[in-house]
Amino acid sequence: MKPGKFPRFSNNEYSKRNRKLKELMEEESIDACIVFGSPGNIANLYYWTHYITKSPAFFVTNADSNSELFIWTYNHVPTAKAMSIVSDIEWVGHSPVETVVRAANKILGNGKKLGQEKKVGLIGNLFPYDIVSALESRLGVKTVNLTRKANLLRAIKSKEEIDWLTKGAELTDLAMRALEKELRIGMTEYEIADIVERSYVGLGGTTRIHYIGSTSMRSPDIYVPAQHPSSRRLKKGDIVITELSAEYGGYAGQIHRPIAIGSKPTENYSKLYDASLEAYHNVISRLKDGATSEELIEAADEAIVSKGYTICDSLVHGFGTDLTFPELGTSNSAYARPEYEFKENMAIVIQPNPITLDYKFGLQLGNLCLVGKTKSISLQKFPMKFIIV
Repeated sequence: MKPGKFPRFSNNEYSKRNRKLKELMEEESIDACIVFGSPGNIANLYYWTHYITKSPAFFVTNADSNSELFIWTYNHVPTAKAMSIVSDIEWVGHSPVETVVRAANKILGNGKKLGQEKKVGLIGNLFPYDIVSALESRLGVKTVNLTRKANLLRAIKSKEEIDWLTKGAELTDLAMRALEKELRIGMTEYEIADIVERSYVGLGGTTRIHYIGSTSMRSPDIYVPAQHPSSRRLKKGDIVITELSAEYGGYAGQIHRPIAIGSKPTENYSKLYDASLEAYHNVISRLKDGATSEELIEAADEAIVSKGYTICDSLVHGFGTDLTFPELGTSNSAYARPEYEFKENMAIVIQPNPITLDYKFGLQLGNLCLVGKTKSISLQKFPMKFIIV
């Protein structure tokens, strides 16, 4: 592995990942694999190339000696070469379809004998249709969507990944501590976002998300954090609802805390907080190796549905380098109820978001957690509390 100025895992970590991909390909009788990534959809590409892409990118490989990484944007190639562990990195050119199909064909030429069916595995959400179509029509191969199986491979974190998740959680805690210390009446939501980023960017952290929403506790007009900050200014008697994720090397923590501005929480919000705290403890007490999705839903229902609330955001979701399955809700929410079994060393966010049935009042409380053999732990160390500033 070439030396670099960006954070890297050990050679052994990347070797293990490559073996996982090779075993998956052998299991599915795959001759060549294409891993697709794009902004907001980086996780699988990053896992096998160690490149956090800012534009579409394609990793064409046979999980052996032949691997090429193609970058969509010409001026992104130098950074890709500095960051990625892949040796052969090129611009995808004026015709991305031609480039990717030609690279796949080169690998396929070293595969099965003529006349035998050849398969190309596809990994990555929203894989571009024109490339899939060209592979099938021009090369006569069968394409196989391996994304879900790849996600399952990535779901259980290695020791090195857990170390990076812990660093991401530490940076995320810093953001919440900064808000507790610096929030003031009169600030705009833009200034809140500025406080968040200043707390960790200088330490090498990067932003996954900072969802922030502010409203009056007496007459609210939001019940979940907003994905974009606004020009609204904080007033006495407001609540700020948060969902913060800072990253270390692409591995993010996540924390949710409600913040009361200039006064104590009102009765409505105190009750919502108590329900969210009870739900959080109910869920984390049941979350362990072998726990099922149905168990967690029942645990949350005891604290939320039984009190006449529902939720808007998911109750739990997989996390780390991406937001991934399972996304579970309460029994009276819009979320599906998939059958799912949790495994040791999965990174899971528990984030109860109780809201009133009229969709008027709501808040959120939660942490990034690590599933254990007999019990789970929170990687976020900031106290569980309704912050008052």
